[in-house]
Amino acid sequence: MDLHTLYQGRCPAGDYDQYMKFIDLVFRFEPGPESGFLHILPKLYKPCYHPCENAIVLKENGRILAAAGIFPMEAHIGGQSLKVFGIGNVSVHPEARSRGYMKQVMNAALREMIAQGGAYSALGGLRSRYQYFSYERCGQSFRFFVTPNGIQHQIGGVAPLALREVLEPGPALDEISRLQSAAPLHFCRGEGTETLDVLHSWGSVPYAAYSGGEIAGYIVYQKNPAQISEFRVKPGYEDALLSACVGTFGKEDGLSFLFHPYDTGYLPYFFSRCESYTVGDNENFSVFCFEAVLRAFLALKSRLHPLADGTLSVLIHGIAGDEALTLRVTHGIAKVSKGLSQEAGTPFMELDHLAAMRFFFRGHAAERNALPLQIAAWFPLPLAQPHLDEV
Repeated sequence: MDLHTLYQGRCPAGDYDQYMKFIDLVFRFEPGPESGFLHILPKLYKPCYHPCENAIVLKENGRILAAAGIFPMEAHIGGQSLKVFGIGNVSVHPEARSRGYMKQVMNAALREMIAQGGAYSALGGLRSRYQYFSYERCGQSFRFFVTPNGIQHQIGGVAPLALREVLEPGPALDEISRLQSAAPLHFCRGEGTETLDVLHSWGSVPYAAYSGGEIAGYIVYQKNPAQISEFRVKPGYEDALLSACVGTFGKEDGLSFLFHPYDTGYLPYFFSRCESYTVGDNENFSVFCFEAVLRAFLALKSRLHPLADGTLSVLIHGIAGDEALTLRVTHGIAKVSKGLSQEAGTPFMELDHLAAMRFFFRGHAAERNALPLQIAAWFPLPLAQPHLDEV
């Protein structure tokens, strides 16, 4: 059938049931209430969040053959707000593969995100597949493994905080939101039930941590794989919350804790308490507006770590167009401006889109080898997508 006779566009609201069955089929979820996208990501797929409005589909004679979800979010990065998109459920019906449908829905998604002013986008999936669409595996995640034996030796005498599952909106959820929004990088998660739906992403369960009758922190536990994906606590209660986590969820085999580069208040603590750790890439990312993203993340990096003074000019051939920019740090203050520096001796880099993603945001990037050491130390910038905000 001629591709031009197919419908391509936003999924009609009346196709909700067909859409949900389609994406569950392609991703091989078993039928039932304890499986499928609605179960693992209620924040996106409950009817009240209008998931069809956030989906681009290809239909033939009313039948969905391909889809890609584009979900807008608001990220707060060191006090600056950016419009961000998550890409999810990229899918083609098994009977309709090798027709170029994935390329059509992904390219349509890219056009829409850029047209709507998205600063950057994140998605899960195979690096080699999504590099075709401007995405590169970037950012960093720290995974700390803590054992009950190690905790016994280090903090065995510390009384654990009391963990109580948060089941409904109220004071406990309000305090969780306050602690979450205090992070240097965080995403807007709405209020009330909307916040709870985010906290239940990926089969997770939120718990408030109590010292007496006062909330001292919170954690979000995910059973499969077993990990604590968020750990936020008031100063002085770190050992008590760690003891509660391992004693409740890791007393047999230990427990993993997930953090990101902006979690500088927690990283030294977990380096001292863990049995082992790994550092890995975070997600696949594509930046549509390098100026805005570099401004936010270079400023955040300067807040988290001292940066040496210096100037760098870059010409980026990005997916959304060319950008000529100058990055400058003066007395620890970071700035990003349009145009190339005219100062003699200023380092200059010309980068295509994927090279720019690696240069600025990947843990190791050969493209940075030519930089002066004091400027190379600015990178990688702390780009990351918190696990509960992944789509």
